[in-house]
Amino acid sequence: MHDDTPSAADLETAAWAWLAYESGLSLARVKHILLEQALPKHLSLHEISHSPAAHLQQSLAISPEEAARLRDWPDQAEAGTNRLVERRRQGLYLLRCNQEGYPATLHHHLPPAQLPLLLSLRGDAGLLDLPAVLPWAGVEVDDSAAAWTTETLLELAAEGALALLRAQPGLDAVLARALLHAQAPVALILAQGLGAYDPPPGLAAALEAG
Repeated sequence: MHDDTPSAADLETAAWAWLAYESGLSLARVKHILLEQALPKHLSLHEISHSPAAHLQQSLAISPEEAARLRDWPDQAEAGTNRLVERRRQGLYLLRCNQEGYPATLHHHLPPAQLPLLLSLRGDAGLLDLPAVLPWAGVEVDDSAAAWTTETLLELAAEGALALLRAQPGLDAVLARALLHAQAPVALILAQGLGAYDPPPGLAAALEAG
């Protein structure tokens, strides 16, 4: 049974989501505001969104024009909070990059500018992260190592863990194909976005074969 009462975390997540995806500011600009201003200063975006424009401008180090764009932030974020509650009834969640349960793998392997601010997920956020058992780029993997890695990933996936495969040179298409063939849950991380990603032929074939 899901709690329909918005929590403080819901309010904060809704404020993040509106700023990132509906405010009209570029995602790169929003990341800069969050990573360089809000997070280091331990600011709550939900609280700061209700501030007068001058205080908002000073706290987040934004221009008067940007502050003017954010004048509808509180009302729009409130509507977003209601959507979060509705999504939660369906077992769907948004997880901020500064929340407990956000995969440490992403913090470790991605530079801050490429870090997803929000992750959409279904189920238990505690099962998101997975030990790093995939080979490093450029490392030769023999058949026995590939088999062990695949079996280990499948065992962890059976327990509800999510394999995070970062799209980069060296991603082993054999391992990706084995996971997809077994219908294991897999997250393919596209650091530069889908439009900028051209998968190598081996991985593309594995994804298409699914």
